[in-house]
Amino acid sequence: MINSLLGLYLIYHMEPGEFGIYSIPSDLINLISLGVLSLLTNSTQRFLAEYRGKGEREKISGLLFFSLMYFLIFGFVLFGVFLVFAENISSFFLKDPNYAYAIRLYSLGVPFLALSLYLASVLYGFGKFREVSISDILIPTISRAIFLLLFLPIYPSKVFVAVNSINIKYLVNFLGNLFATFGILKENLPGKRIYEFKAWFRYSFPIWLKYWLSLFQNSIKPVIVGASLGASLGGIFKASSLISSGVFILEVAISNVLFIEMSKDFGKFGTLNTALKLRGITYKVVLIMGVFSILSSILGIFALKILGRGYEGGNIVLAVMILGYFLNSLSGIWQAALQSFGRSDMVFLISVSYTILDILLAIILIKPFGILGVASSFPISAVFITFLRLYLFKKVSGVNPLSLKTLIITLIFSALLVLVIYLAQSLA
Repeated sequence: MINSLLGLYLIYHMEPGEFGIYSIPSDLINLISLGVLSLLTNSTQRFLAEYRGKGEREKISGLLFFSLMYFLIFGFVLFGVFLVFAENISSFFLKDPNYAYAIRLYSLGVPFLALSLYLASVLYGFGKFREVSISDILIPTISRAIFLLLFLPIYPSKVFVAVNSINIKYLVNFLGNLFATFGILKENLPGKRIYEFKAWFRYSFPIWLKYWLSLFQNSIKPVIVGASLGASLGGIFKASSLISSGVFILEVAISNVLFIEMSKDFGKFGTLNTALKLRGITYKVVLIMGVFSILSSILGIFALKILGRGYEGGNIVLAVMILGYFLNSLSGIWQAALQSFGRSDMVFLISVSYTILDILLAIILIKPFGILGVASSFPISAVFITFLRLYLFKKVSGVNPLSLKTLIITLIFSALLVLVIYLAQSLA
């Protein structure tokens, strides 16, 4: 919530071009950095917890040391790449040398990001959840907020302040996590070490690939817009995406809660009864998401209108993206159900298909339709993925989760959201 408010604060103080110069490199660097660095995060957490349970101190020491070397080496390698090749990255990937300034600034925070991820994984692995919530989330976010509140209104270069607010966050994140893990590392890092490389990477790879596909799908579109249409339109697209993201966050939260409940029901009652129960739940989810989507569309459009300075050009983009989030919410819980049934293979198939289709459509549609084409790729791909999820769910459970009344209310809300899109077009 705080990060969303900070995003709105940045939009308020920055022109679309400035916001694009700040946000487009951020998405690209996060895509590359987190894609590389996140390979061992889940493995470190999971195996530290297992080794602690078994009392295998040598394996704890081995995992701690190897993970530290991995994050340390790749953190500084990425730092060097972004710092030295900023011009090449901005010209070749982003098609505009003006992005190079922000890329160089971002590079300064990458080593702290890498070490923060390592230390946070250690804290999770040792069950220090309260410490993580404070040192890895709360204090860094508040530090960034204070920095922005103090300097963004008065400093001439808004891009400099915006980028360095993230670097400040990473630095505070690293220092807080280091303080929280110092005793753990001092006790467990030295000594004899045993390495289980095969087990670590075999566990990590499928989880990492699924995470990276999700990260790629969420991060690449602003990069495509910024590289193809310029920083200003990239900033408008990113601002619209940020304001509409509340619908996505709600859908993910609902799916996560239902995943736990469905996993419990699957253990007690089996596949058939859990699937039958899901028919009624789907209707309630669509009803909640429909109302929230319409309210978010209307409020988001007026927010962009009030911001002005070109941001109102993202009205249609925002409304189209929210339509996509709503359509995705219809079948998102079916995917969560498949995961609760233990069909991670099908969930992986859905994730790969969704990412490829969504990004391919964005690339195809951007040339004839511009920024609207990129936004439209999401609702179009959401419709196709809904049919795939429906087919796979019926194949596993033998139950059609889409009742007639759910279909009717989905069509009603979709029609209303299309009307909102026309409203946005008239206000643009």
